[in-house]
Amino acid sequence: MDVLYEDRKLHNDGIFDSLAGYKEWFHYLGTFYVDGELLTFMLGFPRSYTGMGAFGWIFYKGQQYSLAGNLKDKNHDGFYELQRIPIHFEPSKKGYTLSYTTDPALKSNLYSGTVKGEFPDYTFEIKTPQLEIEINMQINSPSESVFKKEVFSSMPFGKRLASWFHSGDVKASVKGTIEGVNIHSTDAMNRGWYERMWSKVIVLVPSEWLWFMAHLDNGAVFDLYTAATLGVRVHPLDECWLYHEGIFHEFPHYEAHLPDHLGEAIRRKEYSSITGECITCEGRNLEDSFTIKATITDFRQYEFRDCTANIKYTNFIFDTEGEACIKGVNFDLKGRGAAERAPILYWWL
Repeated sequence: MDVLYEDRKLHNDGIFDSLAGYKEWFHYLGTFYVDGELLTFMLGFPRSYTGMGAFGWIFYKGQQYSLAGNLKDKNHDGFYELQRIPIHFEPSKKGYTLSYTTDPALKSNLYSGTVKGEFPDYTFEIKTPQLEIEINMQINSPSESVFKKEVFSSMPFGKRLASWFHSGDVKASVKGTIEGVNIHSTDAMNRGWYERMWSKVIVLVPSEWLWFMAHLDNGAVFDLYTAATLGVRVHPLDECWLYHEGIFHEFPHYEAHLPDHLGEAIRRKEYSSITGECITCEGRNLEDSFTIKATITDFRQYEFRDCTANIKYTNFIFDTEGEACIKGVNFDLKGRGAAERAPILYWWL
């Protein structure tokens, strides 16, 4: 995979010119320390043939601040609507610009943002009624720290079914204002995450994915992904690794567990307090192994529903603890990270 090429293009060139199945994701995450306080940032742009949506928020000093003006749905059940606001993607020879703006007529409630990406550097400028910030992220050692995966590499007419890449080592900084208060952080502990995924898969039966990532205090990064259809794990999509000092240590055998009552409560929209619950994961590769526990400190939920798709996203922010053993050396898995659980009833266009 040529990441430089893949990063600056949309992948709407799939089956039957993408009239069905085309899906793509832009996913950005940051963890910052501002005057000793943790600030977490998440921004996402899922795209399909019918258009592009935006969601995201910042969590700082116990408050959530929306980045895309997502509104709670009419049921008032805690889920926010995935915003189908005008989103523009402009490729260039070196990268791309991605921008969005809510209705300019709502001057007192205007949300806008711009992402300028020239691999391996990314700059964000975001304005909302509550904040105005600039975030910079840079992928360190891009030839080593970017994990690439191509699934089912041969398809009719030479099209790939699904591909993605993640950044395993990203430094980040943030500055601006929140509620009129200046913030600025270039702490060495600041970390970022960048992910691009594209797929030509049509989902017509209940499915879901779980993505889980943690930045560890020792500088390593942990990543895990599972997908299931009708409750059956789709193993060709599996991904689990620990990135440390320029090496990806992969685990082909692994499991991730959400408490039964947590998943059921989210499904029934009855759960009033998710914070404090734990996600647990364990895995192995011959002599190597890991166990990790993630205690949820914040969460936010989004949904999109029309005749083309029915998807619910739950994003978790958490603290981690645990241990991995790689070639006889023990690694502490203490850190912080994020996860996304996304049940899909259908998504065909």
